Amino acid sequence: AALTAAEAAANVAVDFAALPEEKQAASTGPAARLLEEEYRAELDRLRVEMRRLSPNLKAIEQMSGVAETVQHASKEADAARRDIEEVERQFESVRRQRKER
Repeated sequence: AALTAAEAAANVAVDFAALPEEKQAASTGPAARLLEEEYRAELDRLRVEMRRLSPNLKAIEQMSGVAETVQHASKEADAARRDIEEVERQFESVRRQRKER
């Protein structure tokens, strides 16, 4: 049968040896609750900081869309530049032909 959360927690043995002595002394009673609150507050602070630091995924998608638009506009500008150069060559050709007459 599956254990409830409380039953599972009762079966967990925590090794406090890695904690500093003052933290080990606060492993039971009111001191333990105070220490737990301190840790929870620190975890909450870290969660807030992580949310603040994590990139905005919509902004990344928007930047990708903008990059595609810029690339498309750049290709259109290049094509227009080539068209203008071709028209200028044709114009110069016609102008030279008229001068030669």
